[in-house]
Amino acid sequence: MFHLSSYKEKNKVSNSYIASVLIPVKNGENYIQESIMSILNQATSGNVEIVVIDDQSTDATSEIVRSMAIQNVNIKLMTSPKNGISNALNFGILKSQSEIIIRLDADDVMQPGRIQSQV
Repeated sequence: MFHLSSYKEKNKVSNSYIASVLIPVKNGENYIQESIMSILNQATSGNVEIVVIDDQSTDATSEIVRSMAIQNVNIKLMTSPKNGISNALNFGILKSQSEIIIRLDADDVMQPGRIQSQV
């Protein structure tokens, strides 16, 4: 978890979300839906921004996330302008709307209660 209070003050980040979950992904079509669903199943999911940063995938990852985002406004799909997980995460941090950042890999499943216990 990463706290961005100084960034928030300088850049007027919205405080409508209790946390932003960043998911960097490259060619994660086999896992990304389950990963996102594990966040949506959290008790606090209505107050959580899910930022999926696509790192130039060549599979159906972005289409899967885009279809999920149509059904849930808390899901945001962004494309990293540079290759690499570090660049994707840095881009996601800059674009996130919460001062609290939680990271999740695209092939991971979030355990129930994780967000609530971390914020």
